[in-house]
Amino acid sequence: MAGFLLWLILLVVCWPLALLALVLYPIVWLLLLPFRILGIAVGGVLELLKAILFCPPASCAAPGRRERASARVGGKVPARAAWLGLAGAIAFGASDTMIAFDRFSTPIPGARWPIMILYWLGQGGIAASAALVCRPGSGILLDR
Repeated sequence: MAGFLLWLILLVVCWPLALLALVLYPIVWLLLLPFRILGIAVGGVLELLKAILFCPPASCAAPGRRERASARVGGKVPARAAWLGLAGAIAFGASDTMIAFDRFSTPIPGARWPIMILYWLGQGGIAASAALVCRPGSGILLDR
């Protein structure tokens, strides 16, 4: 509205310049359109970087769990238990990451089911890993 009022004032003060602005506005708008599209793309990338940099602490702690689970692969823990623990830690970390993006960045449509499925898969993998390691007669104690 303010732009229109300024154009009306320009029309009264200097009508040739006002008519020139009226004719050139669509042309300038079309010339600047690629830069607007580029700005939207750059804005999206900057929003993604902002979301990654300002992720909540719970999501940032997830790599530590995955690192510890991956260190068990190839160790004295049975291979099946180690791989189940690693898969559970990765699924649990993916669930945490989806929660972080959904709650603190751009909401993800329909994220509730994938978050819960990944959460329960992660918990199941970690629990199965612990059950395989702690079964009687395995001779292996949990890491402390």
